[in-house]
Amino acid sequence: IPEFDTIKCLVQYDIYHKYTVDEHTLKSIEVLEDLAKTKNKELKKLSELYKELHNPEIVKLALLFHDTGKGGGGGHVRRGVHLAASAMKRMELSEEVSDRIKMLIDNHLVMSHLSQRRDMHDDKVIGKFVSCIREEEILKMLYILTYADMKSVGTDVWTGWKAALLMELFDRASYHLTRGDDVTETSLMNKLEEEILEKSPSDINKKAIKNFLEIMPNKYTATTSAEKIVTHLQLMEQLQLKKLIVDHHHNLDAGYTELIVCTDGKRGLFSTIAGTLAAKNINILGAQIFTSRYGVAIDTLQVNDLKGKPIRDKNIWKDFEKDLLGVIEGEKSVEKLIKSRKRYVFPHRTKGPKIETEVRIKNNISDTHTVIEVITEDRIGLLYDITGVLFMLGHDIYVAKISTQ
Repeated sequence: IPEFDTIKCLVQYDIYHKYTVDEHTLKSIEVLEDLAKTKNKELKKLSELYKELHNPEIVKLALLFHDTGKGGGGGHVRRGVHLAASAMKRMELSEEVSDRIKMLIDNHLVMSHLSQRRDMHDDKVIGKFVSCIREEEILKMLYILTYADMKSVGTDVWTGWKAALLMELFDRASYHLTRGDDVTETSLMNKLEEEILEKSPSDINKKAIKNFLEIMPNKYTATTSAEKIVTHLQLMEQLQLKKLIVDHHHNLDAGYTELIVCTDGKRGLFSTIAGTLAAKNINILGAQIFTSRYGVAIDTLQVNDLKGKPIRDKNIWKDFEKDLLGVIEGEKSVEKLIKSRKRYVFPHRTKGPKIETEVRIKNNISDTHTVIEVITEDRIGLLYDITGVLFMLGHDIYVAKISTQ
């Protein structure tokens, strides 16, 4: 395979690639083959999908060629597709097999990009993605290939949080590919109401569920599971007696704590939450922000500590709730909380290259929102600074995606 020659011992001088390109490539195939025999519960779905593949050798060949384009400098994806096409022709593989391999190589960065940097609940984003894939078998292959590629980059690149995001993207894309034409918005809403009623305690009736869904944005009902809606309904009931409700639970498999904040949805609330979390050295992974027609906010955030673990210390959450209530009532200042916080020394952090700040503003990705991308050097309180500027400019935040390398 002469196409492999240009990536032998090729070093990538970047922040997170641990291996040379050829070693990474062979490791990715090793990671793929391990799926056939893994006992890891976190990899159960990937393992099952791998075993279901009719032609797993297609994924192996795609992995073998996916980074061959890096031997020629930048823009390696298209070059890799071209090199693979020549090799497939020489190997006398069928046109169908060759097309699938080329499609996998051409899209091998797409799922990691969409899951970590885009709103997966935006129909335009998912629709554009599945229009490129077209078949569920290709989607399965691409999901498995993306996992193998990410897992073999370095020791800390694949995390439980990234695994959860990737699985969610796969599930949403699979649903879009397989749903029938008879699925309507009304039928989906009726099904959701029945699921919520089934999972609700006896004191929540169908009328209460219907009333709650009617005051929430359409995006909320389209993107929130029945289980979470039941939790939100119960929290909203408590809000009649208190000014602020804070709830949390841990996802130990994915390595994060899910935080829910319910309160009056005044503008700048998310920035206030982000700043109060920063004052506790709490790292934000992602956030979903919704406000009811009556101005009640239900903000859900996925967070962890600076070691990448769920936050299980109850005292931290008590202090967070106390401080957040103080800020909301005007008794405390986020700026003072951040200044007084205990500084955290990053473990094993070495001086690396300076990260230049870049801001990209895009209006062609979503039909409903402007997408703002900020690439900059990471630090505690960064999200508070960004959201604070957006608040001062009069902009509302719909969803926040945080991807840290």
